[in-house]
Amino acid sequence: MALGLIGFGAPAVGQVVPDATLGAERSRVSPDAMVRGASSTLIEGGAVRGSNLFQSFQEFNVGDGQRVYFANPIGVQNIFSRVTGANASNIFGTLGVAGGANLFLLNPNGILFGPNAQLDIRGSFLATTGDRVVFSDGNTFGASNPQAAPLLTMSAPVGVQYGAGAATIRSQANLAVGQDLTLAAGNLALQGRLQSGGNLTLQAQDTVQIRDSASQPFTATAGSRLLIQGDRSVDIFALNHPLSGFFAGGDLILRSANTVGGDAHFQSGGNFRIEQMDGTAGNLFSPHDPVILANGDVTLGDYSGASLHILAGGSVTLGNISITGTGTTNDTINPGNPDPFLASLATVQLSNGETILLNGSTSSTLDVRAGVNWSQLPGFPGNTGIGIAAPPTTLATSANIVLGDVDFTSPSGGMVFISNQYVPNGLLPLSSEISVGAIDTGGNSAGGAIVIDARDRLTTQGLLITSAFSANGSSGNVLLRAGGDLRVMDDIDAASVAINDPNTLLGTSGNVDVWAGGSLTLSQGANIFVNGIASGDVTLKSEGDIQIANSVIDSTSASNDVPGNASSFSTVQIESLSGSVFLSNVEVSATNAGSANAGDLFIKASNRIEIANSKISSDGYLGRIFIGS
Repeated sequence: MALGLIGFGAPAVGQVVPDATLGAERSRVSPDAMVRGASSTLIEGGAVRGSNLFQSFQEFNVGDGQRVYFANPIGVQNIFSRVTGANASNIFGTLGVAGGANLFLLNPNGILFGPNAQLDIRGSFLATTGDRVVFSDGNTFGASNPQAAPLLTMSAPVGVQYGAGAATIRSQANLAVGQDLTLAAGNLALQGRLQSGGNLTLQAQDTVQIRDSASQPFTATAGSRLLIQGDRSVDIFALNHPLSGFFAGGDLILRSANTVGGDAHFQSGGNFRIEQMDGTAGNLFSPHDPVILANGDVTLGDYSGASLHILAGGSVTLGNISITGTGTTNDTINPGNPDPFLASLATVQLSNGETILLNGSTSSTLDVRAGVNWSQLPGFPGNTGIGIAAPPTTLATSANIVLGDVDFTSPSGGMVFISNQYVPNGLLPLSSEISVGAIDTGGNSAGGAIVIDARDRLTTQGLLITSAFSANGSSGNVLLRAGGDLRVMDDIDAASVAINDPNTLLGTSGNVDVWAGGSLTLSQGANIFVNGIASGDVTLKSEGDIQIANSVIDSTSASNDVPGNASSFSTVQIESLSGSVFLSNVEVSATNAGSANAGDLFIKASNRIEIANSKISSDGYLGRIFIGS
C-alpha cells in the first residue's frame, strides 16, 4: 500500500488558532514568550480538571524553525489538545511542554512531522488521528463532536477511539521523548528516527509502513517495550542504511492480522514476537534478510524469505520455514560484514570443538541459536550504541528450540545451523532441548549442510535431506549432536543421485555424523542414505544405548578408483561408548558397486551387542566388518 512517504511539500507557516469550545477556559496563545532560553510561542489557558489540562484548537501547526510550547501549570500531569477544524496539523519545528507533563495531540484530519520537526517533551507524547480520547470513568475528549468545558473529566485516559476513515500520520522527523512515545492513526507512514525513554508504540488501524534510504537511516529505539501494530498490515523495509534498525530495552513485538513484512535488523533486551491480533504466533516475510537478536525468547509462526539469523538468550519457537535466497554482505551475519559485531557472530565453535563459518550472503542460511550468554559477546540486544543503553530486562528460563519444517528453494540448497550450545548461558537448565521437523537443504547443483548442536535432548521428527540432484553434484553433510538422548524419527538422506550403473557419472554424497551424550534411537523405519559415486561416512556414537529397528543404513558407492586407494571407500561406525547396541531387522551396507574398495563397517559396544534378523554387508574389494567391544 503506497502511503506517500516522500513529498512533504513546502514547510507550513506556523499557525495555532484556539477554538471557542471551552468557553471562558479557552486556550490562549502568547507568540513572544521565552521558554528554556529561546523565543517561543506559549500556549496557556485551557480547562484544568484535577491533574488534567484540556486545550482545544481550530488549527494547530508548527512552522519550520518555530518553537511551540504548552504551559505546564503546577499539579498538571496530562495535557490533552484537540483540533476541531478540518485541516491536518503540520509539525515542522519544535513542539514541546514547558514542564514534565505528558502531551496528547488529537487531530482526526491527519498529522505530518516534517524532516526538521523535533519534540521537547520530558514526559510522554501521544499523537493520534483518532477522534476522541476515552477515560476510565467513561467520559471522552473528542474532536469530531467537541465537549464543552463542564463535561471534562479528572479521570485517567485509557485509550483512543476512531471515526470512519481515520487519517494518516506521516513522519520524516527525528522524534525523541523522555518517557513513552505513541503514534496511533489509520495509517502510519514513517521515515527518520523515533526514540523513547520508555515504551514506543506505533499503531495503525490499517497499515504501518516504514522505510529508510541510503542517506537516511530509520531507527526506532525504545528504553522499554517496542510495539509495531498494523491491524491489516505491517510493511517494513529498513536495510538501505547500515545504522537502520529496531532496538528495544524490553520486549519487541510486531503485530498484525496478516503476514508481517519485516526486512530489517531487530534487537530486543526482552522477548521478540511476531503475533496476530489475538496474540497467537504470526508469520514473517522478508525477501531480503532479517537479523533478530534478543535477550529473551523469540517466537514467530511461519517464515518465508532470505537468509534468517536468530540469536536468543532464551528459547526459540518457529513454524515452517522457507529460505528463498541469500542476503547482502551488509545485511547478513558473515565474516565480511562491516559491522564488527555481526561479523564476529559468523565464526561458531561447536560443542565438540569443531569450528564452522556462517555466511548468509553467499549461502542461503537458516541460523538459529538459543540460550546465548550475551555477557560473553561483544554486543548486547537493546544496547544500540546510537541511542539507549538498555540493561537486560528479561530473565530467560530455557534454551529450548522448536522448529517446524524447513526447505530451501535455491539451486545450491543452503546451510542450516541450529544450536543451544553457542556461548551457552550456564544459568539456564541443562535440560533444554531441540525439536525439529523435516529439513530439506538439497539442491540441483549441490546440497547444503545440516548442523544441529543440542544442549540436552534432540529429536528430528521429519526427513533430513542434503542431497545433490545433479549427476556431478556434491551432497551436504549432516551433523547431529545431543548432550542427552537423541531420537531420529525419519530418514536422513545425504546421498547423491540413485545408483543404477556403476559406470554412470554420479555425484559425491555427504557424511552423516550423529553423537548422543545419552541414548541414541533410530525410530521404526528411520533410514540413513549416503550412497553415491563416492559414498559418505556414517558415524553413530552414543554414551548410552543405541537402538535401531526396521531401518536401512546404506553407504553404497559406485567408485571405480584404483583398488586399495583409501580415499575411495567409506566407513560405517555404530558404537556405544558406555552402553549396548541393539539392532533388529536392520540392513547395514558399506558395499561398493564399482571396482574400488568396499567400505569398513564397525559395530562396537562397551556392554553387549544384540543383532537380530539383520543383514550386515560390505561387498566389494577388501570390504571389512568388525563387530565387538
